[in-house]
Amino acid sequence: MGRALLGEANRLGLLIDVSHLTGDDPALEEIISASTSPPIASHHSCRALNGSPHALDDDAIRAIAEAGGVIGIHCGSQYLTNSGHQATTSNLMG
Repeated sequence: MGRALLGEANRLGLLIDVSHLTGDDPALEEIISASTSPPIASHHSCRALNGSPHALDDDAIRAIAEAGGVIGIHCGSQYLTNSGHQATTSNLMG
């Protein structure tokens, strides 16, 4: 049923947003491989920056990029750093 829904979303030209999936979620790889349109992660974070298991790992980031997708970085401090401190512009820009 999920593949049929994805196919219909592709046919209609809808964006496929994977923001609530992690790099460890098998659904992410399945969506990327089955979709005919590039995925987006409209608001996500990078595991290398904040250490969160919910964030995208490097492999997931590469897979989204290789599929022509886009990742929007969530700008909240807890998503940019694992220090517990207020994030700065340097944290955002790397």
